[in-house]
Amino acid sequence: CATLLPVPHQASAATDGETSIILGAEYTSGDYGTSSKTKIWYFPVTLRYETDVNAASITVSYLSVEGRGDVVVSGGGGGMGMGSQTVKRTSTQTGTRTDSGFGDVILAGSHKIFGTASSRIDLTGKIKFGTADETDNLGTGENDYAVQLDFEKDYNINSVFGSAGYKILGDPPGTDYKNVF
Repeated sequence: CATLLPVPHQASAATDGETSIILGAEYTSGDYGTSSKTKIWYFPVTLRYETDVNAASITVSYLSVEGRGDVVVSGGGGGMGMGSQTVKRTSTQTGTRTDSGFGDVILAGSHKIFGTASSRIDLTGKIKFGTADETDNLGTGENDYAVQLDFEKDYNINSVFGSAGYKILGDPPGTDYKNVF
């Protein structure tokens, strides 16, 4: 379940840009390929500046993770906001614990490479800075890098959108995560 509440603010008349703040909430629960259940609450706040051709955003988040410690949050889902994602890791803990704190900082930028009145294609780059506490399962402690193409097509009052890209995952000591398309 995810909720985004854009709060637009018109920039000064000297620019064609628009600034917005996006608040979100996401709850996920599952075994994530492990033998136990993990519950994750993810609360991102994104500051975004956008023109007709370019966009830039920075996202900070607060997390709460309940589980055995064999699942770690790794920010960076689709779109400029980037939802939470998870990766497995080895844990010797047998009981359940809850860890909370600030998540990773995500910086994103995009440039429109094609656009008409009803469709567009953007080239987007993202950096997830490993600022979350890795000892509390709130992040990997490593930076991730991604590049993707974002597609959007409007049909009257409806829109269809999607992304395709490549993500290079930072590897904490002793771990070798696979990069993903």
